[in-house]
Amino acid sequence: MKVNRPEFRNPWHWVRVLALVIIGAVIGCLGAFVQEETITLDVRWGSLMIPWGMLLVWAALASTIRAGAWGTRTRMGAWAILIGWIVATITFSAENAAGALVITSGVREAVYVIGGVILGAFAATLPVRKVVIDPTAPVN
Repeated sequence: MKVNRPEFRNPWHWVRVLALVIIGAVIGCLGAFVQEETITLDVRWGSLMIPWGMLLVWAALASTIRAGAWGTRTRMGAWAILIGWIVATITFSAENAAGALVITSGVREAVYVIGGVILGAFAATLPVRKVVIDPTAPVN
C-alpha cells in the first residue's frame, strides 16, 4: 500500500512525531506522581474525597493530545502522545528492582490508568479539521 500524503515523506514530520512521543512520556511520568493527590471535603453525610491530581492529569493529557493532532495536522500526532503516556504509565506501574511501585494496585490507580487510556483514545480518534485558506477571500 503506497501512501500519497506529502507530510509522511517529510523527515521533519517524523521528528515532530518523536518529540510528541517524548512529550507524552513526560506527561506520563509527571502524572504517575500527581495522580494520587486528593482533597477531602467534610459534608453532612461524612467526607468526600476528590482526586484532583487524576483530573488534572486527564485534562492535561486530553488537551495535549488534541494539540498534537492539530500541530501535526494528522491523528498520528495525537496517537504519538498517547503511546508515550501509556509506555510511561505502564513503566511506573511495574515493580522496580527495589520492589517499589509508583502507581500501586488500588481502585483509584486502576481508574486512573483505564480512564486515561479511554479518554486518550477518544481524544486521539477525533478527526482533525483541515483548514484551507482561500487567498482570494476578502479580509474583513
